[in-house]
Amino acid sequence: MLGIVRKYVEAGMGALSSERAEELARSLVKRGEAGKEQATKIARDLTEWSKKNGARLTRVVQREVKKQVGALGFATKTEVESLRKRVRSLEGKTKTPAKRTSGKK
Repeated sequence: MLGIVRKYVEAGMGALSSERAEELARSLVKRGEAGKEQATKIARDLTEWSKKNGARLTRVVQREVKKQVGALGFATKTEVESLRKRVRSLEGKTKTPAKRTSGKK
């Protein structure tokens, strides 16, 4: 029974509100697939499962994005900040600061 609902949630990519979980639990009770006393527990379990599943999906996407950005050779935020500090340090060692160019022609 929970497997059917989980497939439904997975198809919707997991964002399941408490209200929607309660609605699904009530529909299971209506169809005779769960008792009334089980409805609250089912709704709570579905909501908790959905949150964990959403968090898991977020971690997978973040990991994949980081991997793809690395493969493209983009500088990370840390690398850019390190280079900024290095440039400031080098500019401070010279008497005349480097002039910035706008890049416009």
